[in-house]
Amino acid sequence: MEVEEHEALGTWGNADSGRLINTYGEVFVANTAEAEEDAQLLALDGPPDSEGDVIEKLEVMREWFKPLKAEPLSVALSGRYAWRTKLSNGMVVELGREQNDEERAAMEQRVKRFVAAWPQVTEQWGKQIDYADLRYPNGSRSARPTPAS
Repeated sequence: MEVEEHEALGTWGNADSGRLINTYGEVFVANTAEAEEDAQLLALDGPPDSEGDVIEKLEVMREWFKPLKAEPLSVALSGRYAWRTKLSNGMVVELGREQNDEERAAMEQRVKRFVAAWPQVTEQWGKQIDYADLRYPNGSRSARPTPAS
């Protein structure tokens, strides 16, 4: 019998399920409290058999949002195959669906436009943007500032 140690990347699905995902996209069951002692776990989720896609998109999103000095804390792929992420700056970003190369390229272009516009967005609304909806090509619903407390 061979024992293999998993390096937990994040939780998979419901955080209370005890299911973790490793850096290879393999889901396993473990004590999440012990895993979180070693490192903060990301919150990852998606339909059955989408683990590899979610890990791959996490890596892409890390590159996309690096210019904002933010990184994904959660990445979710809905049952309708729409992407959503929560970034380390507190912002939730709706990215929409991508089921082919054309949609994938369009999504990447919307993200690039958003990142390029970030200085103007933060100049107008401040850096506390809590939600950005990048699903629409015209960007008419692109950002919402956090209400002042």
